[in-house]
Amino acid sequence: MKGSLFILGCFLSLQIHSQNQDSLIATILADGARNYEEGRYDLALMEYNRALAIDSKHALANYEIAMCYYSVGNDKSALSHTNIASKDESEVGIEATILVGGIIDHQGKSKKAMRTFKKGIDRFGDYFLLWYHYGISATAAGDFEEASIGYQKAMSSRLDHVDSHFALARLMLSQDRLVESIYPLMFFLMLEPRGDASIAAVNSLNKALNETQRITEVSNKRDKNKDVNFQMANLLMSAFADARRLQEYSEMSELEIDEQVLSRIFEFMETSSPENDDSFYSNYYFPFFHQIAENGYLMTLLHYISQSVDEPSALWVEQNTEQIEKMFVFLDEIDVN
Repeated sequence: MKGSLFILGCFLSLQIHSQNQDSLIATILADGARNYEEGRYDLALMEYNRALAIDSKHALANYEIAMCYYSVGNDKSALSHTNIASKDESEVGIEATILVGGIIDHQGKSKKAMRTFKKGIDRFGDYFLLWYHYGISATAAGDFEEASIGYQKAMSSRLDHVDSHFALARLMLSQDRLVESIYPLMFFLMLEPRGDASIAAVNSLNKALNETQRITEVSNKRDKNKDVNFQMANLLMSAFADARRLQEYSEMSELEIDEQVLSRIFEFMETSSPENDDSFYSNYYFPFFHQIAENGYLMTLLHYISQSVDEPSALWVEQNTEQIEKMFVFLDEIDVN
């Protein structure tokens, strides 16, 4: 009996020691974080090293010191510590894996960074930030199709990740894939209708809707866009842009014309999408925006996403809050399955 009590006492003593140790490290890391946030990196490093002196394998301590080294341009030390933190089977491990890939990508080794993110995805699952940063590295590597997959996988994992929608839109714009840029641009603006990025997104959307290209020019870009439906939709977009000058549109506002053009594009893409297409476009974008247009909410949405650059739309949004609220209730109820 005495032996059992002795063992129990040792166990409790070790447990209390471990708790005290964790509490001390947490306090040190908090002090280091305050110095880091205020730009006092030398003091932050001193605090983080104090934590590592207590537990050299502590995941969060290694991650924090890696971030600090990365901020002062010491990639070698940053990688040394973040590699330790990335082995942790927690969110710290995920964030550390992202940092490892980011440092490698920053060094110009984008293909290696892509492999790092894929290994992280194999370990941790479809975490949206791993896929998003995979897309960034794929873009830097010039592998645009893989970049597109990365951003779409990120959005499938977390629909409201605005950066993935915007990154996908910019990727498509860089390849003159206009119709493919419209969907993520509009979704991004629906989530974030104000701000510098929103102004850039509205301008890009307006440019895409008004872009005129000769059919031969669009046709010659088929190597960039293998999907026949998107090729046809881009041709339609070009024809609609030319048609804006016709007499039948002379009495309509730009937004009213945009509504007509987008309604036709949304209907075309939703009804012509192959059944075996498992992309985010077919699974979500196409049915989502087609239902918006089909149920009469497209003009409301256009006003809402144009408010950062268009004063009449900003005024309309201000004066029609009930209609905006009604639209968002409808958006929450859209079934895309």
